Amino acid sequence: MDFNAHGVLAKPLRPRGVLTQFALARYRRGYEGRLTSKINKLEDTMKGRRTVEKAVRLLTELNGLDEDAAYKLLRDRATATRAPMTSVAEGLVTAHEAMSGLGLHISLAERR
Repeated sequence: MDFNAHGVLAKPLRPRGVLTQFALARYRRGYEGRLTSKINKLEDTMKGRRTVEKAVRLLTELNGLDEDAAYKLLRDRATATRAPMTSVAEGLVTAHEAMSGLGLHISLAERR
């Protein structure tokens, strides 16, 4: 059984002991909240990096770019549109998936 307890009160109850346990429990709860927030932020960052890596891989496979050039292309597009790089990468991956469903692919080749 896990009660998620943050303190223990022993008998006989003393006012200072109760107050101390409440203060420690409150601090501990805030600390755990900050850690949870940090974990969520790190998970979002990792998800974004995976998306950027997937977009770079798509650009390298479909257009014959090397990884550095594909990454620079994504970064430049994000800078030009003032959007986060993960948003640009998500757009590229989503567009690729939609176009693949239609039998098309994204290409940077110039039209002649």
